[in-house]
Amino acid sequence: MEVMDSIVATTSASLLSIGAASQKISEFQECLIDYEKIYAHFKELMEFLLNCEQVSNDLENERKSHAEELRIINQDINHLEDIMKGLKNLHEAKKNSITQKYLDFRRDLDQVNRCCRESGIPEENILTNENFHTNILKEMKGIDDTLNIHLPIPGGTLGQPQSSNSALLNLIASGKFPNSLLCNPFASFPFSNLPQIQPIRRQMSSNNHFQEDITKLKVCVL
Repeated sequence: MEVMDSIVATTSASLLSIGAASQKISEFQECLIDYEKIYAHFKELMEFLLNCEQVSNDLENERKSHAEELRIINQDINHLEDIMKGLKNLHEAKKNSITQKYLDFRRDLDQVNRCCRESGIPEENILTNENFHTNILKEMKGIDDTLNIHLPIPGGTLGQPQSSNSALLNLIASGKFPNSLLCNPFASFPFSNLPQIQPIRRQMSSNNHFQEDITKLKVCVL
């Protein structure tokens, strides 16, 4: 009997130990499963952070690239603005210069015509603003029949050219305007017998205006 009790006690102790070990193994397996879940979540989080860092680097590189492109574009815009401003100033200067030369020509033509009338030259041989306008239009129409030109003699306030003068300026700039008219406006006109007036010598009067020295005026009929 004692032997049997000893065997039963030993077996019971072994079974209790096995049960405790089995319980510990079950707990360990549960902890392992939880750890694997946490580790899998950690790996996903690390991959997400790496992807975010890669995207951040790509965006930063793209930002730098676009910033350089924008800098170049702004530089080109500033350069074009400077060019346009320079061209505008040059155009205004040329327009003002041509306008002033044309106004000077009208004034000189009026002075020459007045001197011609005072010298007794017939009225039909005098080049006035009106017939000058008519004949220069004929010359330009002969160059380009499609050219629609309306070139009135500028009137009103000095220094305010009319917009229609741009047609004449464009024609001169295109190279179609005959050199004979640019060099000698009387060369190709029907008024070939107009008197050629040599430059008038001017003197300053007491009221600060120029007056012609009639004694120095030379008229020769071609």
